[in-house]
Amino acid sequence: KAENDLDVASAQVSTSLDARTIQNIPSLDRDPVALMKLAPGVAPVSSDNLTFLSSGNFNANGQRSRSNNITVDNAVATDIANGAQVGTGTLSLDSVQEITLITSGFSAEFGRNSGSQLQIITRGGTNELHGTAYWFFQDSGVNADNYFAPHVTQFKQNAWGGNAGGPLIKNRVFWFGEYQGF
Repeated sequence: KAENDLDVASAQVSTSLDARTIQNIPSLDRDPVALMKLAPGVAPVSSDNLTFLSSGNFNANGQRSRSNNITVDNAVATDIANGAQVGTGTLSLDSVQEITLITSGFSAEFGRNSGSQLQIITRGGTNELHGTAYWFFQDSGVNADNYFAPHVTQFKQNAWGGNAGGPLIKNRVFWFGEYQGF
């Protein structure tokens, strides 16, 4: 479930999604950044701007998408020129441990951008060998007909991949890797 707990020690407004929630939310493009469109005060970028921005870009509390700062494991993943996400399209939903979006009232430690702060934390290796494999088949041909819109836009997508992690040196060094293909 999404966490929107009241934090009386801070004025920031944030939404967090854990790994289980990320796995269970239906996602057409399997983009972890696109899930933030579910947060309060967030709206998707208009389709007119999608020619140079990716589908995951969003406006938070009326700010332009260029005002967002996206980090992956605390490394900046935002294109300074246009505010678009950089490199996050290479992350599958299966490799993300947690996503936190802070939309207002964040402290100076985040800096750089005034719109929102999106933090993506990826999974890592553990002392146990673990992994997943998946294949998602999406085709508008297998959907039921819509009585009110009989002319359905054709859509076909196959996404496959997997990830695995484990120890290199028990309790000290771990590995984790993932692959996703379309």
